[in-house]
Formats: sequence, C-alpha cells, structure tokens
Amino acid sequence: MGFNEIKQHGTQDFPIELYSLYPFSPKYEMVHHWHKEIELIRVTKGNLFLTLGRKTYFLESGKSAVVNSDTLHGAIPEKNCEYSCAVFDPLGFATPQQSVQSFVNEIKSGQISFCEVPEDKRALEAINAVFGALESGASGRLPYVKMETVSAIYNFYCTFLRLGLVNRTNTDSVAQNKDSVKLKRTLEYIRQNYSRQINLTDMANVCGMSPKYFCAYFKSMTGHTPVEYLNVYRISKAAKLLLNTDEPVTQIALDCGYNDLSYFIKQFGKHKGMSPGKFRKERTDTV
Repeated sequence: MGFNEIKQHGTQDFPIELYSLYPFSPKYEMVHHWHKEIELIRVTKGNLFLTLGRKTYFLESGKSAVVNSDTLHGAIPEKNCEYSCAVFDPLGFATPQQSVQSFVNEIKSGQISFCEVPEDKRALEAINAVFGALESGASGRLPYVKMETVSAIYNFYCTFLRLGLVNRTNTDSVAQNKDSVKLKRTLEYIRQNYSRQINLTDMANVCGMSPKYFCAYFKSMTGHTPVEYLNVYRISKAAKLLLNTDEPVTQIALDCGYNDLSYFIKQFGKHKGMSPGKFRKERTDTV
C-alpha cells in the first residue's frame, strides 16, 4: 500500500511471512509502499507488472524479483494472474558470526542490494527454494520449516554473491532520494486520510507542488495519477472490509471515502471486475 509498512512479518523468532495473491485477494493489486525488510516475489500464473522505484518490469509466469530494503514498489497483475510474496527481516536470520552480521546489517541499511530481476536459472532456483521451504509448512512438516527456510535464505544470499548479483550502493539510495522522500510523504498522507474527502490539491500541498506539476510527478513515480492511486488504495481497503465484516456496502463506501455509492460501485467494478455485493458473495462461497 501507499505507506511505510511498519508491521511484524511472521513472528519475532521467525520473522518471515508468505503471502499468496489471487484475483479475490483484497490486496491483489499491490499499491506502492516500502519497508525495511527484503521481499521476494514469484509469479506462478499469468503476468505481473512490477514497479521498483522508477523502473517497471514485466514478469511472466515462472519469473521472480527481489525488492531491496526501503525500495518503493507496487504491482499490477493482469487478469487471472497469481503471485506470491515472501517478506523477511534479514536481521532475524543473522548468525553470531561477525562477517555474517556485518553483511546482513548492510542489506537492511540499503548499503548492499540484490539484482532486482535476475535471469540466471540458478538465481531463480534459489528464490524458488525459499518459497518451497515456506510452503512445506502446509504439508505437515512444520518442525522442519524453520531449518529449511533459514537454509534457503542463506543459499539465496550465497547464490547471488557467487553469480555477481549483489551490488554495493552508496547511502544516497532510494531511501534518501529527494523524489522518493516527497512521494513517501504523499503516500503516508493518503494512508492516514483515505477515509476523508481529499483531492488533488490536498495531496499536492503535502509535497509543496502545484496540482499540475504534482500530477505529472506522481505518475512518473508510480505509473498512476494521484486520483487513480487513491482509488486503488480505497478499493483494496473496501475489499478487505467486505470479506472481514458484515457492514453494509453503503457503510463500507463511506468508511473508504466514497460519499457517492454509484461512483464507489463503478470504481470497485473497474478494479475487481464485479460489484461489491457479488465480490463478497463469491468469495464467501469459496471459503
């Protein structure tokens, strides 16, 4: 989402979490956000447009990507695309060995970054191994999941190092980039105020820009206009409420900043391919 995602992924002693995204998932379209953790993304069906910073990648089924620490990222899946994300805190898997701790600290601080979209088969296999270890928990082999996952993460590190897919960056990286700082400020404003009536001028004021200049700047950074992005964020929130609460559609629309019910239904259909009522019913019927 459009914000600094400060949340616990996994548990304190096992800080990694697997997210599987399907067409009915509330957060199916990943709006821009950033976090300190490393994120691995794997497309298992269809195609995914992934934005990392100012770069956009087209990932087909079988392809993977690495989101480095503090990197602004978002994703737009094509119809029927399925993809998975594994988000983990490198510090949670550090060993007492000083060289390893130093390497992991540099990963999380952004001084070391991994190749974002590797093509080498060995790199893709290393990423797949992390997902495989996490998915093995569903088959009843829970006692082994932690060991397999830790092993897979270190294999991921070593494989990328061995293949020369690790770069040392200066501290003036994406996290300190002025453009990114301004954008992050706007995304945080949207996160805090999406339920209110906010407009283009309000968002432009957060960055100290004119609405016209801000609109061009925002689209160059995210691929969305500010209003498009606000709708994506609001609809993802609405989808979550539809699945997790019994609130009527009219109340959910209001809760997500839509005073006009017909406009809310139109936007929901645009992003989810069906009405809010049908989305709630079909998703409930599949559970």
